[in-house]
Amino acid sequence: MKRGRPKAAVKKVTISTTVDPTVAKKLSNLAQKNHRSMSGQISKILEDWIVKVTSE
Repeated sequence: MKRGRPKAAVKKVTISTTVDPTVAKKLSNLAQKNHRSMSGQISKILEDWIVKVTSE
């Protein structure tokens, strides 16, 4: 029996939304990496995107 945290199964995550492709790509990369700080990362990416969209 190996000790330690069980390795999380890596799922192929596809995010299909109306978000611009770079944001969708960043989000799916994050989801695949399985970050502990994922929610923080996601909110940052979305904030950047919202700022970009509203400033256009």
